[in-house]
Amino acid sequence: MILRGVVLVPLVVAGLCFLALNLLTALRGTATTTPRELLRGGGGGANVTTATTSGRYSKIVLAEASSRPRATMLQVADRVEQQIDLAEAAAARLDAAAAAAELAMASLIRRKEKDDEVTNFAAAAASLATCASVDLYQPRRNQTVCIPPELQVSRRVRVRLVPKGERGGKRAFFLLTQGLRQHPAVTLVGSAARFCADHGYRLDHEGCERDVEKIGEDHSHDADIAIVAMPANDPKFFDANRILAYSPYRWGTNKKLAQDPIVSIGNAAPEVVAHADENPTLFRYAPPVPRERVVFVDECDWSHPHPHVAPPYLAYFKRSWVEKTNSVPTRARVSAKQNYFPTPYALADEYLDATSLPPIATPRTLDVVCTLRDTRGGRGRVQRWLRDRFVASPRAVVIGQLSSAGRTTIDRDYLAAMRRAKIVVTCNPTGWEGDFRLFEAMSSGALVFVDKMLTPYHHPLIDGRHLVYYDNENRSDFLAKLDHALRHPRWARTVALRGFAHVLKHHRAVSWVDYILRTSLTALAERHDDTRRRHPTDLLYTETGQHVLRRTRGTSVVHHRDHGALVSTPHTLADDDSGPSL
Repeated sequence: MILRGVVLVPLVVAGLCFLALNLLTALRGTATTTPRELLRGGGGGANVTTATTSGRYSKIVLAEASSRPRATMLQVADRVEQQIDLAEAAAARLDAAAAAAELAMASLIRRKEKDDEVTNFAAAAASLATCASVDLYQPRRNQTVCIPPELQVSRRVRVRLVPKGERGGKRAFFLLTQGLRQHPAVTLVGSAARFCADHGYRLDHEGCERDVEKIGEDHSHDADIAIVAMPANDPKFFDANRILAYSPYRWGTNKKLAQDPIVSIGNAAPEVVAHADENPTLFRYAPPVPRERVVFVDECDWSHPHPHVAPPYLAYFKRSWVEKTNSVPTRARVSAKQNYFPTPYALADEYLDATSLPPIATPRTLDVVCTLRDTRGGRGRVQRWLRDRFVASPRAVVIGQLSSAGRTTIDRDYLAAMRRAKIVVTCNPTGWEGDFRLFEAMSSGALVFVDKMLTPYHHPLIDGRHLVYYDNENRSDFLAKLDHALRHPRWARTVALRGFAHVLKHHRAVSWVDYILRTSLTALAERHDDTRRRHPTDLLYTETGQHVLRRTRGTSVVHHRDHGALVSTPHTLADDDSGPSL
């Protein structure tokens, strides 16, 4: 009996030690079996990793396993297993909390970046403010007002400007280059090699280096929108040797346009260029963006769209919107074509240069200035009416051409004369509507008279509030309004300064680009979201080309106040001594 006890005791001790070692191994994470399974004889398995199952729990099990019976050891194993489960749950909660904190931090970073972008955009837009000393008819007569442009497109837009190449179309290209460079949301992409060396174009020469730097920020071929500044009234466009070269703008399968280098496209003379972006000729240029993201800006004088630009495209902007008969607008072209929008000219910043031009508050020593040089149609009639009206008048009046400066020159004498005028009279060309003269006149701070127009405007110039519209076929209408303005100088000054402020806010080059961009982005949103087409009031922006067309559709030239066609009568234009409210 004693011998049997001597034999069994070591065996029991050895068994307990073996069990304790297996349990210790499990607690240290080298097997998938639980402490209870080990005590019951469970098998091993794959490794498991639990950071909290080592140390003190192993010591507890070993200590108790050597002195307690099997039932007690199972209770200990249950306790250890519960502790392991609690530790694993705590670790999972910690992991979840860390992931949530990481997501929250990422969200905060994105929100801060967005807030910073909005702040930077607002600051950049505010930095574009134009300041002028104006006469507000108050005790402190000359006061300085600073008016920033009102811009809506605030998210980053990558724009590729396609070089126009030919000599036509200087003004639209001028406004595009200036507006794209200034707009805080625009990133220009592509090569800058030809951007400033455009054929025959030197108006914005001083800004070329800045343009090159901005374009040089990104040399990739990716762009959200490509803007094509089309050649205007270029006779070479219709040459037989050019027409085939331009026909790929119908977006056929001619892949040669996208090759690099490009050699002999169509029937035009061979030309080798180092890179497609550096090609100075529009007819040999293919924007490397989908055709559904291409925007055309057409400043040709005729009112119909160009026959060699066919949809699909993102948007087509037309400067000459009105058909005329004998210099009189007969109808505005509201085209059935999709995404075909009016785009009158805008004001270039060079016409606001305070360093070389008299201030807006300069003494207005000239009563009326009319610098029209065309003697045909409405322009000829207006000049004759003015000469007849003031032939024996003591008023200071300037009628006729002041200089022979062309479209590529900023004529300081011409602009200075208008800044000395109380009233500037202008008139649209005989064969089309929409010219640069209107915004040249508006930049002077004088009260502007212009013949009634059918072209719809974003942020329209309203008769009697921003300027005065007259009928270029009605002599009595014109002279009655002119006499009223001369008899009521404070009213005239009020309207003049309201118009000046309105143009600075909504019709500068950067505003022009913003209108093109927000209209194009709205068209893009409508294309990808059909609900926007069914419910057009829920759009991204206001005063887009889409808004303008909806507002003016079906209106009459006689009574539509919002786009410059109100026939107002002089007796309704009462004098106002309170001064202008900008």
